[in-house]
Amino acid sequence: MLVITSRRTVFQGARRTLSVPHARIAAVTCYRDGIRLDENRPSAQKYLLVDDAEVTAAILLHAARKRRIEIRPAAPRRAASPGLSA
Repeated sequence: MLVITSRRTVFQGARRTLSVPHARIAAVTCYRDGIRLDENRPSAQKYLLVDDAEVTAAILLHAARKRRIEIRPAAPRRAASPGLSA
């Protein structure tokens, strides 16, 4: 069973359970029959077989992007100084 929440992706299998917080996902690679999650730390790749890899990847990426915005909000823009031109 694969569950994508607003904070993490969890895969619960017969032998193992994998949990990856969205803040640690560095990349998502889509294959014909599954997806690969690359975490921020080296050699931390997880392969998941899913029925519809494109839809799964789209949902996961949307959730991960929203989570990153929550954790690291955009820095406020500074107003341009009055004597400087662009």
